[in-house]
Amino acid sequence: MNKQNSEIILSMILGDVNYLDDVLYENIKRMGLAHIFAVSGLHIGLLYVFVLYCLRLAGFNRRISWIITWSLLWIYGLLIGLPVSIMRTLVMFTFLFGSEMLYRKYNSLNAISLAALILTIINPFWIFDIGFLLSFSAALSLILFNKYIQINIKTKNMILKTIYMYLFLQLLTCPIVIYFFNYLPLLGIIYNLLLIPLFTVVLICSFIFLIFNNIFTYTLIVPFKLFDYFLYSLRYIINFTENISLNGIIMATPSIFEILFMYISIFLIIYTYKIKLKFINKISYLIIISFYIITYIIVPITDNSLYFNIVDVGQGLFSYVSYKNYNFIFDCGSTSNKNLGDYVAVPYFTKRGISDIDGIFISHWDNDHYSGIYGLIEGDYINVNKIFSSSKNKDIYNDIIVLNKDDSIKVTNNFKINILSPSDDIVKNNKNNSSLVIHLNFNRFNILLPGDIEAKVEQEIINDVVKSDILLLPHHGSITSSSENFVNRVNPKLAVISYGINNYGIPSGEVLERYKKINSNILSTFYNGEINFVLKGDNLYYNTYTGMKSDNYYELYFVMIFPKLVIFVLFVSLIIIKTYIEEVNYEL
Repeated sequence: MNKQNSEIILSMILGDVNYLDDVLYENIKRMGLAHIFAVSGLHIGLLYVFVLYCLRLAGFNRRISWIITWSLLWIYGLLIGLPVSIMRTLVMFTFLFGSEMLYRKYNSLNAISLAALILTIINPFWIFDIGFLLSFSAALSLILFNKYIQINIKTKNMILKTIYMYLFLQLLTCPIVIYFFNYLPLLGIIYNLLLIPLFTVVLICSFIFLIFNNIFTYTLIVPFKLFDYFLYSLRYIINFTENISLNGIIMATPSIFEILFMYISIFLIIYTYKIKLKFINKISYLIIISFYIITYIIVPITDNSLYFNIVDVGQGLFSYVSYKNYNFIFDCGSTSNKNLGDYVAVPYFTKRGISDIDGIFISHWDNDHYSGIYGLIEGDYINVNKIFSSSKNKDIYNDIIVLNKDDSIKVTNNFKINILSPSDDIVKNNKNNSSLVIHLNFNRFNILLPGDIEAKVEQEIINDVVKSDILLLPHHGSITSSSENFVNRVNPKLAVISYGINNYGIPSGEVLERYKKINSNILSTFYNGEINFVLKGDNLYYNTYTGMKSDNYYELYFVMIFPKLVIFVLFVSLIIIKTYIEEVNYEL
């Protein structure tokens, strides 16, 4: 067979996408068909039907056929390394096998519950594994659909029933897909309906050819060629979708609370579907709709906070500002993280559902301040509108906008970006002293980002800087910077250092003492991990990856979480009341 076609077969049978061409697999993911290349219940189900049919055709009785089929399926699972999705299927199939052998009734909900219990006992950490979560959510969706939803679908049209089934499957797996991949395949339902039957044919033929390849080598030449052309067509269809712009959308990672609310809502609606209390039903649906309106419409529209994040990238600097629909990056580089753009910066924004960056400000062209922008400007996921710096760098990007002292960008009436340096008389051959010195002014708050300037430039801009709420220490806290006059003039409430393990003596103990002397609260990415600031109204809040929080941070819980929690409690309370009333009526 053609090499690429044979790699598709290997990937499907072994559940290993490393055989696939990167472009082909990327298109498959966009289509929402990646599950085909993770050996799952589909594979086991097809293999089970095929082997059982062949054995019965060969004259074996029902019990012997079942024993042989069950044994072969476990051997297949062992050969491919027993991935968690296969473990789930084989455990459930074992319960089905047991019920068949012992003439007991098989209960799919009990089987999936016991399978989950057994797998989490074997390895508790599987509960965080995407294969585990997707496998169980997909299987559960099919069980719930067949038990509780299909009986209420009046149509006898099998195509419509299949569409309903896929829609329900997408509904239950959607939060997990978004949580892990930050991508919602909008046309996934259509692609699944059209291409799953074709992949099913491929899978069945693959197993047949795999079994009989060495026995009837020359006899299978013609079928192999036909199969090869069929796969050519399938690859063409998949690659064609690359040109379709609406395959899906990038979405922010939902919180665990939001995921739980969705699943509890679905399960309780299914559970109480037959309870005929229309008034309470309407209130329940109203509460659910209110939750999503508040979470995804009202809160984003009314949020006037500015978010300033300093990401832990080791020895380097990567900071990000978000305000309403505006997104800005202030430096993105590291000398201890070689693939910062692809493996940190791009995932960082896709996790937040951000696909457009309004501007990247690079203070100067040292690796620890710019190395990560390659992944941002060369990738397919993030659109960068403008790049600003203190000088041109055609080796990196042709259209860099050069900023100098007194330049200013007015984002909104209450958010401005002011440039305090470099001026024309700054020595341009000194990269550090040529750094952009950026003053962010938001309402009454001031944030100073001085790049890697040293004492000479600090003195030149001493009259331009103001008392700041947040200061990113110049030159990562080096002894060559943070002169005493500069520290006293800026007098920051929060002094932040971005650094990692290094041989430069950064940060200097003497420099840290200067900030301690003026009672600055010192935070660092080295000890605190990522540092997040929220500027809301007249208040400044912060929290860090290691759990350090400002004293007033808990106020945000009442603003952002409490309304959702109240709605959630109301919803659950209504369901409980609704069930209780129905039970009382039933007893009467």
